[in-house]
Amino acid sequence: MRRPSDPPQLPAQQLLDLPPGPDEGSQRLLVCLRPPRRVQQLLEDYMSLCPDLPERGRTVGHRLHLTLLYCPALHTGQVAAIQHELRQVRFESLTLQDFLPAPWEHGVAALLPTTQGPLAALSRQVALAARRAGVKARPKAPGTAHVTVARHPAASPRRMPSLRMNWRCDAFEMVHSPAYPRPYETIARYPS
Repeated sequence: MRRPSDPPQLPAQQLLDLPPGPDEGSQRLLVCLRPPRRVQQLLEDYMSLCPDLPERGRTVGHRLHLTLLYCPALHTGQVAAIQHELRQVRFESLTLQDFLPAPWEHGVAALLPTTQGPLAALSRQVALAARRAGVKARPKAPGTAHVTVARHPAASPRRMPSLRMNWRCDAFEMVHSPAYPRPYETIARYPS
């Protein structure tokens, strides 16, 4: 049952009716961990404490997530295939606690989780599921599971502190990424 605070669900058929992504007949999709509102607020507070992080480039709260896989141009015919493969991913809840600022690359300021065991295993399984489905995912800077806190800022932040929190993840999601700053639309949640 969907709670009022849950993101909108997007059935696969509705996904096929969405406007095309960067390539004709394609959609921009992510596989990610979505934070609960409490963690979202902690991330927003963190960004406000970084004096070198320009406010204009900060990620909008409802779009904060930990990226596992980014598909900038997933053809609509591949949606069912990747959904099927992601159902095969074995996932048990995990807790993320410590995040370190990543080196500033590709116009992105990001936080990297220090918890690597279960998260690295999940990332590998998601990448393998994408390959089995024939999905070509673009590696995102910094090239590993990360939380993007700002993009395309005017200058690289000189000082970004580490962050400590308690983020329990019980599921991962495949989401449609509409034009910024519109909210993500959940296509599927795993385990379902």
